[in-house]
Amino acid sequence: MNAQPDPAAQSPPSVPVTQAAAEGRDLFPLVKGRRWHYDVEAVRGTGEPEKLTAVRSIQDTRAVAGVEYSRIVTEVTGGTLRVPEQLYRADAKGVFAAVQGAEGKELLVLPADPATQKAWKGEAKPSINQFSGGATLGETFKHADREYTGCVKVVLTMGIPEKSFFGGATEVPVRMERWFAPGIGLVREVRTVGQEGKANYLKTDSKLARVED
Repeated sequence: MNAQPDPAAQSPPSVPVTQAAAEGRDLFPLVKGRRWHYDVEAVRGTGEPEKLTAVRSIQDTRAVAGVEYSRIVTEVTGGTLRVPEQLYRADAKGVFAAVQGAEGKELLVLPADPATQKAWKGEAKPSINQFSGGATLGETFKHADREYTGCVKVVLTMGIPEKSFFGGATEVPVRMERWFAPGIGLVREVRTVGQEGKANYLKTDSKLARVED
């Protein structure tokens, strides 16, 4: 794989969105072979923050219940954190994620037009309960010497059923805050699983460092 110039690096430090770009923006480009490099800070349980790096890449496609998805793999270095592979597809309504453990079910994670669809709900039982999403336009994200303006921020919340050792079930809260920049994709993700101070608590903050094709 040959590294290509980083799209963000070719732009000035501040990357405004023109009207034309806003009308045809690609906030979640599913480009095979593209690699997004992130600086990550992770906190697990009551432990101290860990500094990690991660690379997300689109490997190939996979069919689930007759529907084809792009398969995204995340490789993490610098610690023991593991990220399951993710399956996404895009159509005229937006970007959808296939739900593991609920074959044939998917959830909207980014609407095609966040300006008109600013809130939505869904479920994918038995894997996910009480799913909701919300979008905010005109966000700005800065990391190191990079600044992305005109981003769309998406907040996803859900409950994940978890069986206990004694056979009962609890619901683990999950919250994902994501910032998408036009033509680049995910520039930041803050993912929170569980409640702070609990043994199963996990919070990761991933910030885009560079992109390569």
